[in-house]
Amino acid sequence: MAMIFTALFAGLASGFVVFVLGRVLGPGGAISEEKNIKKRLAASTSSPAARSTEVRKKELFSDIEILKGLLKRYKISDKIAVLLNTIRLKISVSVFLCLCLVMGLVCFLLFQLWLSPLVALAFAIFFGLIPYLYLRHRRKRYLAKFAQGLPDALSIISNSIKAGHSLEVAIEMVSQSASYPVSEEFGIARAEMRLGIPLPRTLENLDKRINNNELKILITGISIQQELGGNLSEILDNMEKTIRERFAITREIGTLSAQGKYSAWILLLIPLGLIAIYLKSNPKLFIHFINSSYGGTVLWLSLACDVVGFIWIRYIVKLQD
Repeated sequence: MAMIFTALFAGLASGFVVFVLGRVLGPGGAISEEKNIKKRLAASTSSPAARSTEVRKKELFSDIEILKGLLKRYKISDKIAVLLNTIRLKISVSVFLCLCLVMGLVCFLLFQLWLSPLVALAFAIFFGLIPYLYLRHRRKRYLAKFAQGLPDALSIISNSIKAGHSLEVAIEMVSQSASYPVSEEFGIARAEMRLGIPLPRTLENLDKRINNNELKILITGISIQQELGGNLSEILDNMEKTIRERFAITREIGTLSAQGKYSAWILLLIPLGLIAIYLKSNPKLFIHFINSSYGGTVLWLSLACDVVGFIWIRYIVKLQD
């Protein structure tokens, strides 16, 4: 058990060092701050949309042209960039991937001192994915908070339009009055409109950042009203009512399926708990069992069945959109 904590601590420590170096030397760091300011001043003569695109690409991928071109080929880079932007972590995708790689490599070098290379590789992959899993968890919480505050944003927009304000002013009122993170996202949308980006493009960018079904309904309703006309405040009132009813049904279903979700986690953690107990009571015997000809096969087969059962139970109890 001690070796697992040692390897985990070493991996986290090395990852933290890479993170600090990335913040200092990487994009947005103290070393490159002056160069970034000069580039932005040089780009200030171009159009706002082009300037926003240039800054976005620089911050999200890498300052190194070779790495930037390589990362832009894969969709996973865009997903990681969205995750980093969600939690406002000012590091590039290349620095984040380097952090994961260093954590996995350090854990592999430490685990192979006690375990077989295949088992050490499995642990290294798991620990290397911890930063990515953490970002996904943070984004999931962020989107959940956004979904909870969206009905109130619809109410603010509807009331603002009823008072005679334009849609742009209504969006600005949401950025000032709504709860976080709805105010944050609509504030970005308002800033884009001030830069001269058209409203449809602004709403499209908002949809790409959030990717929420309820938000898609809002954007679709606004787009239809902009093209065909109609009473936008009435449309928003109906959408607000529909979204609140949907949230009520979702919470009720989540309560009914909570037992299945916790059962899946318990079934997943029981074998890991038994492994920890064996490592604590008699680590030499357990390591010898893993390194034997049949022990590793039995362990991998058991863990594979455990993971498959966990995924299957989660799939059964998950609410499908």
